[in-house]
Amino acid sequence: MQKINKEKLEKFIEENTEREMTRQDLEKDLLRLKHSILEQAERNLKFAFENKTPAMVAAIAEIMKAI
Repeated sequence: MQKINKEKLEKFIEENTEREMTRQDLEKDLLRLKHSILEQAERNLKFAFENKTPAMVAAIAEIMKAI
């Protein structure tokens, strides 16, 4: 599984907390974030299938449903 890069996340938060955003900017960022999470979930789901780990498959499926 791929870990979240804490430095990139912190940099993103710092850059965007001071910025005034329109509703459209927020929706665009949210969609980009959802897409990124789904891409990572897809990679992890493939890994789980290849390694025959049903618990991991179920957990990833729940994450994907929540998004």
